[in-house]
Order: sequence, then C-alpha cells, then structure tokens
Amino acid sequence: MNTKEHIIDTFTKLVSKYGYDKVNATMIIREANVGRTTFYRYFKDKEDVLESHYRQMYDESLKNCTNFHDLAQRILQRVKDNPYEASMYSTLTRTPYREFVYGYMYSRGKSIIEKVWKRKLNEIEEFHLSFFCAGGARITEEYALKK
Repeated sequence: MNTKEHIIDTFTKLVSKYGYDKVNATMIIREANVGRTTFYRYFKDKEDVLESHYRQMYDESLKNCTNFHDLAQRILQRVKDNPYEASMYSTLTRTPYREFVYGYMYSRGKSIIEKVWKRKLNEIEEFHLSFFCAGGARITEEYALKK
C-alpha cells in the first residue's frame, strides 16, 4: 500500500470510528503516522481525502470498463446499488455529487475513448464528451437523490 492509499485507509477507519464531523487532518496525520508535509503533499484537507476515497471506490467497481457505454451503465448501477452515497457525498463536501460524477465520468471516459481510438480527442470531441458527461451526471444525481 502506498502512502496516499495508507492515508485514505486511515481516514476511512477514523470516520467509521468517530464520524466524519469529528475527524480532522491532525487526527489523520497522527493515526497514519505521517508528517504534515506528507499529508499536504497528497491532500488539501479531509474533504480532499474523502473525494479520493470515492474515486478509489469507483475505480474498484468500474475497473475493466472497455467502452464509454459500459462506463455509463456501471456508474448508474453503482448508484442503484449504493443510493446513500450521493446524499452522503453532497452532505459532507463542498462539491455536489453531480460534479464528482461529471469529473469522474469525463476523465475515465476520455481515457477509455483515447485508448480505443489510439489518439487524443480533438477540441470538438472533448466538447461533445463534456456535454454528454454533464447531462449524464445530472441525470445520475437526480436518480440517486430520488431513492
């Protein structure tokens, strides 16, 4: 386990034990046995650790996506299987869940498409991807928060 993963793992254990509101960066640093500089090299604050934790969870459940359709379908399935995540994420962070999903879908989608096409996306293709991901993220959030 690398240092960043160790800090995230420590954070999730502390949150499980004390709750998100009671955990702070100093607690994470002390429990993870890392220096302040090391912590801040990887994260801005505990909210940034939470977002990284979410990215890890999504990476794990969405690994081996080979096309954009599969990625979108799996994100929706994750929301169906874990309806509490959207409201919890939006409650605990400055960033709405929709923005997290948008950023995640865009970066993973771009990576998948460029790998399949064996080239970088041009400006218009990036715009189309961004437009699609924004709508998909909005729909995903609305679906999640209805549950």
